Amino acid sequence: MKQTISFEIEDNLLHSLEKIAAQWNMSVAQYFQRLVLREIATQDENVDYEQLCQEALAELKQGFNLGGQPAKRESLYER
Repeated sequence: MKQTISFEIEDNLLHSLEKIAAQWNMSVAQYFQRLVLREIATQDENVDYEQLCQEALAELKQGFNLGGQPAKRESLYER
């Protein structure tokens, strides 16, 4: 199954891609898919998502110092 995506690209870059793709007898979409998207996808296979998730969860549990002081309960519920 294929999906269609769209994005903006500068005119001069598009013209360069069209010339290169034409040399390979491909459309810009085919050229982009073969050379860029597949490269990104194969690099992504080396990422250990489980490890990244564990690190992110550990950071969330630790919390983030935003530089302020915790609000006192009484001041939050003043009427």
